[in-house]
Parts: sequence; structure tokens; C-alpha cells
Amino acid sequence: MKTGKKNPLRMLAGVAGALIVVGLLLLVDGITGDPISRRLADNGALAYAEKAYPGQTFTITESGGGQWFSYYARVQSQQSPDTTFLVHTSFWFFRQGEEQREVEGRNWTLVRQGKEGAAELSAALHAALPDLELAPAFNGWLPGTDYEDIQNMDVELDLCWTPDNMRDVTGYVDLFPLDAPFDKAVTEKVPDRVVLQVLWDGTPTQEDYDTTLARIKAAAETAGFAIDWYDLTLVPAGGSSMDWEENGIFGTTAAEDIPAL
Repeated sequence: MKTGKKNPLRMLAGVAGALIVVGLLLLVDGITGDPISRRLADNGALAYAEKAYPGQTFTITESGGGQWFSYYARVQSQQSPDTTFLVHTSFWFFRQGEEQREVEGRNWTLVRQGKEGAAELSAALHAALPDLELAPAFNGWLPGTDYEDIQNMDVELDLCWTPDNMRDVTGYVDLFPLDAPFDKAVTEKVPDRVVLQVLWDGTPTQEDYDTTLARIKAAAETAGFAIDWYDLTLVPAGGSSMDWEENGIFGTTAAEDIPAL
């Protein structure tokens, strides 16, 4: 009984065809990503987080990517609101987390406490200076919140802020335990900045600016805040962006340089 010999050229053609198909699939995956790789990256990110923080369970709050076999996922601890960080996955198996900056560096602790403090300071300023119209110009988003439910804030408070460094917790980490609530007493211990935008009736003058700045500083100190830097903007209410650029007054002033009323 004769058996046919396999044609080597036909075998090579089959292998080459398979390699071409695999190459095309990898090319498409490298450009757009695919849901299976993304799911693998998400699962890997969860495993990475639970290894980095034993005893805590994590969920994925957002994920994406896919180009050139790179994915990202934000993991959120169910036990600790401030324990949230990005995990990057490359080529399915190589992972790098940002927990040193975001968690151990207290990035989100400072952001969250800053927003809590900003809300408290905003209430104090509205009570003390009801004639000032504060513009809701600052983002209120925090990890784990829905972008569609975010309400802008009319005061921004930046903790551990200097003109040279933003959110540098070096030397202050013990003042910011994870998940601890904001305490305005901390503003006496760390450098900080408050940012406000006031909508002015008409075109503001430098005298208007200086007086408003002094009033805000006095009200903040009366409320128990020890702010080091005041970033104030006065712009015409109802004006266009061009009007704001031409007639607005902007500045960042150290508290010690603001004269008392």
C-alpha cells in the first residue's frame, strides 16, 4: 500500500500562512487592543494590588489602553479610600504600579483632604464675605466617583504646596495617615495654598484686588486656617474670555506680604 509523501513546500506554505495570520492578529492587537488582553490585564492588576497590600481586597474603577500591548487599570481598596493607584501592564505579564507615589506618597490623601478643607473654607468665606461671588472653577473629582456626578468647587486648597513643589509630602507624611479626615490645624504645620476666582461687578482695579485679598485672608484666619499662599483672580462678571484676559487681575501672594485690613 502506497502512502503519499508530504510536500515540504506545501507544509512551509501552511506554516507561513499561519504565521501571517498570527502576525496580523498581533498587529491589530498592538494597535487597538482586545477585550481578552484587557481582562487579563485587569485581573493581573488586582493580583498585583492584593500582593502589595495584603489583607485588602480591590476592585477596578477604570481601565483602558491597548495600544502596543500596554494596558492600565486603577485599583481601589474596599477597606481604604485613599489606597487607590494605577497599575500598568505591558505584553500581558509585565506590571508596574504607581503605589509609591499615589499611596505611600499620600497623593490622594492630600487631594481628598484638600477638597474637604476647601469645602470647609468655602462655607466660612461665604458666611463672612457674602458680597463676594466665588466662581465654581475647580474640579471636585476623586477616584471612585462618577465624572457625571461631579460638582465643581469654588475654592481649591492645595496642601504641602510651595511655588517649587506641588503635593510634596516629604517630611510631613506622619501628618497625613491614610483615610484620616481633614483637620484645619494641619494648615499651621505644612505649606499650603488657596486658589479662588472672584467674579467682579465691573472692571476690577488694583485697589479692588488688594482689598479683596486682604479680606479673604482675614476671613480665612478667623475661621482657623493658616494659609501660606493666596492665589486670587478677579475677573469681570459676565465677561468673555478675552475680557478676562484684558481686564482680569491675577496673582499668587505670600500671606506675609498681604497687609492687614
